[in-house]
Order: sequence, then structure tokens, then C-alpha cells
Amino acid sequence: MHRGPWSCIESVVNGPIAPRPTRPLRPARSPRAALATALGLAITLAAPVIRADEPASPPPQGPRVHIERSRDVPVSLYQVRGEFAAVGSAGSVYGVAYSAVCSAPCDRVVDGSEGQSFFLASQGRSGGVAVASKRFTLVDQRGDLTIRVKPGRVGLRFGGLMMTSFGLTGAILGVSLLGVGRAMDQPSFIRPGIALTVAGIPLAAAGIVMTILGRTRFEMVDRNAVAHGPARRRVAARLRAAAVGRI
Repeated sequence: MHRGPWSCIESVVNGPIAPRPTRPLRPARSPRAALATALGLAITLAAPVIRADEPASPPPQGPRVHIERSRDVPVSLYQVRGEFAAVGSAGSVYGVAYSAVCSAPCDRVVDGSEGQSFFLASQGRSGGVAVASKRFTLVDQRGDLTIRVKPGRVGLRFGGLMMTSFGLTGAILGVSLLGVGRAMDQPSFIRPGIALTVAGIPLAAAGIVMTILGRTRFEMVDRNAVAHGPARRRVAARLRAAAVGRI
């Protein structure tokens, strides 16, 4: 092997040059092996680190809800997630964000320990909320809880809202005509005012009743209390009889 002049000078000054050790060549990895190694490293880094001293997450606290329906229609339990309102020159907008918890018969533990708001609603043809109930909480409920639901009727509620709107509008217009007619002594205003008032008030009252009956209604029943109800009533009867005997 030919060496340059500087190599000769270095060999004379420092002695012969020792050959440099060479590292063994590593076999080249295949693309599949490299991809598998990268995926394993990514999964290891993304996996959560669980310490032995960290307590496990507590189980959900709340009642085990069972939903009973008076009619064979889809009914679901929903949780209110938030509310929003916007006011502008064109009007105001109000909305509620909610999510489904379970569908009848449910039979699952529902966590309401933080005072969350819930409501029941029948489902429409498209699967959305059709007629909702009033809101309620489950913060004080424990054990087995049965909710007896009377699903709302869309037609009845819509008709009630329309009748209420027309009835109130007619009654307000009738009272206004009565006031103007009496102030101006105009019988042509008084007669229509009396007719609108007499027709509007009963129409609005009937519409309010229809709106209430068309809404989804419910009743909460503690199944443990129902199961022990006869025994409790017998004990109460004995106590009353003993009290009457002492008197």
C-alpha cells in the first residue's frame, strides 16, 4: 500500500504506524423491522404510567336507574351539559347542550353526585328529542331507583301551544278593544272586545292544559321502599293501635 511522504516522516519520528481497529459492520435492518421498532417505542411512550401508590379511580356514585314506560315508545335519559344565550339586533337565541345517558329500561348506575341536571324525553322519528320533561337531579338518590315515565305526545303539546298563543292574543286584543271602546264611548269596539275576551280566555286555558298533558311526565319510586312498604304499613298500624289503647 502506497503511503504519502508525511506517513514516512511520522513513521521515522513516532515509530511505525499501528493499524487502526475497525468496527464490525452491523447488518442492515429491513423496513418492516424498523417500522415495528418505531411503533413499539411510540406505544411505550404514549402508555400511561401507573404508580403503585396511586389510588384507583372510584366507582360511579349514584342510583341504579330503571325506567318504566306507560306506552311502548322510545324514552331516554339525558344529562344537561351546558346552556348558552345570545342577544342581537335580530333577536335572541337560547340553547341547551345535552347528551344521552341511557335508553329505557336503562338499568345502570347514573352518577349525579355533583348535582347535574337530567331530563327525560321521548324520541321522534329521526331519533332526536321530541317532548322533554322538566329537569331534576339525582344528588340525593341512592340504591335502586325506578322512574315511571308517561311519554309526551307531540301533537297534543303542539296543539296546546298553538291554542294558548291564539287564546292569549285574542284575550289581550279583546281587553284592549274594551278599554278603547269605553274610553271613546264606541259600541262598535265594545262588542268585538267582549267576544274576543270571552273566546280567548277559555281557549288559552284549554291550551295550557293540553300543553301540560302533552309534556313528558315522570314519577320517582324507591324500589327498596316499595319492597318493604307492606311491612312498614303493618308496623305503623300496630303503633297506632297501641297508642289508641293507651288513650
